Amino acid sequence: MTRPGRPRAATLDRADHLKAWAASADQERRTRLNQRLRKAFIEGAEEDSRRRLGRGLTGEELERVLWRYPGDVRERPTK
Repeated sequence: MTRPGRPRAATLDRADHLKAWAASADQERRTRLNQRLRKAFIEGAEEDSRRRLGRGLTGEELERVLWRYPGDVRERPTK
């Protein structure tokens, strides 16, 4: 039931707005998470290079490391 003076469409618009806001917030969180994961992956490869070779990665080695990166976290499929 809607309150007097407030059409049902306004309530539905608000619900749509909240859904869009939540989706946007999820996307921003996922983007930040993926950035942190990529950074940690590269830092781990750099640390491994320093441990094994006594030096950091060259540009070419970094490119090869990035080819092995498993990928970003994706959005869960909706049912």
